[in-house]
Amino acid sequence: MLEQLIKTAQAQCGDDPEAVDAFVASFVTTLEKQAAQSSTFTPSDEILKGMSNTFGKGVSGIGMQLGLMAASAIGSAVSNSTLKTKYLKAMETAIRRSSILQQADKSKVMSFGDTIFKFAPSVATDANVLGMVLANAIHGETLDPMTIQSLQNMERSYRERTANQGFGGIRV
Repeated sequence: MLEQLIKTAQAQCGDDPEAVDAFVASFVTTLEKQAAQSSTFTPSDEILKGMSNTFGKGVSGIGMQLGLMAASAIGSAVSNSTLKTKYLKAMETAIRRSSILQQADKSKVMSFGDTIFKFAPSVATDANVLGMVLANAIHGETLDPMTIQSLQNMERSYRERTANQGFGGIRV
């Protein structure tokens, strides 16, 4: 199922791996959001039509719910992998831009960064925010609980804002 979704994303986005990742993540997020909003998941006509065209007619009725649960689990793994990749790129950029981070113990920088990623994975993908928080943590030799709480609030706000965006204009 994931392979077919990736093929569809590649057909839509071409060879741009970030666009393909964003396509897949957006699709899965939309399905997860719809499933979370209702104890009885009822996909819209557009989703049903798209799913039957994309994944074949074998996934229907109860099978549709099971398929969507599997897609959600697969999508979460893909989404986490995508976020981790973006975080590591942001980390490289933050270190390259900051003399404080360049001079600091790399294991300490990575440890603080991994903690930030654990509590606010989407926020940790922004090199500017990540660099600022890491530089402050290195300077103060700690990542204080108030900073973590602020990062979690930023993460929550980001997720709420992006959860309200649909998938390619498809109503779910």
